[in-house]
Amino acid sequence: MVLDWPKTNETIISSLKLGNEYYDKIIKSIELLGYNGNIEFDVKEDGLHIHLPEKQVGKHAFVFKVLSE
Repeated sequence: MVLDWPKTNETIISSLKLGNEYYDKIIKSIELLGYNGNIEFDVKEDGLHIHLPEKQVGKHAFVFKVLSE
């Protein structure tokens, strides 16, 4: 969950970084609740980088559903 829409249209979840010893599943897709489009993402050494839509979806908190194997 993100409490504010990032100015760069990207948010990073550091706890889901590449090589995380507590979450070793492969992330297949990301969903932004309330949004019907595709969400692009990259898993890097500093975290899960989620690329958000150009237009803000909603006004308050933003919730992501992480789907993995």
